[in-house]
Amino acid sequence: MKRFFVVLSVFALALTWTASAQNVYGEMKLVYDQGYVFAESSMPDGGTAWFAVDLAVNVTSVSKAWIGDRAVIQKPQGRRDASEGKTYFALGGVGFVGDVVGKATLPVLNVGGLVFPQTSVSVLEQAPTVAGRTLSGIVGTDLLRRAEIALFRYGATPTLQLKSKASPMKQALSLPMTVSNGFIVVKGEMQGKPVDVILDNGSPESYFPVATLRAVGAAAVPNSTRDITDPEGNVLKVRASNVSGISLGGTEFEAPQFHIAELGVFTRVLGVSNPVLLGNSFFSTVQAVEINFSESTVRVQK
Repeated sequence: MKRFFVVLSVFALALTWTASAQNVYGEMKLVYDQGYVFAESSMPDGGTAWFAVDLAVNVTSVSKAWIGDRAVIQKPQGRRDASEGKTYFALGGVGFVGDVVGKATLPVLNVGGLVFPQTSVSVLEQAPTVAGRTLSGIVGTDLLRRAEIALFRYGATPTLQLKSKASPMKQALSLPMTVSNGFIVVKGEMQGKPVDVILDNGSPESYFPVATLRAVGAAAVPNSTRDITDPEGNVLKVRASNVSGISLGGTEFEAPQFHIAELGVFTRVLGVSNPVLLGNSFFSTVQAVEINFSESTVRVQK
């Protein structure tokens, strides 16, 4: 009898692992508003909940209010110092540090009409408010990697498609990608100088630090300094640059102005030189962006 229960336990664990590892394919309906990408979900009482979708986040998170009684929150054991329980999110480019109260495994996570079974998430004490929406969570690349390919389309009806095969794209540019500390990075050029480009569709704007400004021989626009406030209420100085384009794979792309700021994300991407954060000011100007996780490539269709 004891052996029976041992075998049964092992079988149950195997089923759980299989469910958590299974691929997810389909289409997630998106809302593009004020430079952010959102997907709709529901609160425990049936009310509307909003999730941000962010390529620069590698672990999906939900708020404690959203999780309700959907799952048990597994709180950390033992004593923790002040730095533990804090997680950096690059959301908005300027980023924020969230209070993580624990982890949970959801039997089902439904976001934007796409269903993810057996999903492990971090649980935040409170998610931030961006673009006038109090978030209930942030969809990261861990969910996107449940498929081989993630295809973002903007336009009048923006969508995220999780697929097993690449989509036919006319005149699509293919770029090798690397993943550094959870961030997707491709090579590019700015004013003829090499740069490492961080893909961040959780940011409305595109940025680079002063070090990159000097390396590519760019300049700040006079009298362009302004203050922006991160989701935690911290103020950051930002200046406009004279750069409004970038080259990827030898193809020139015009984009709205790049901004100069010392973002927290630039210190968290390892092994990069002359970093540039490419946000939705760029992505919203192209037809499609396809992230192929199985082949480590990014395709961009102008």
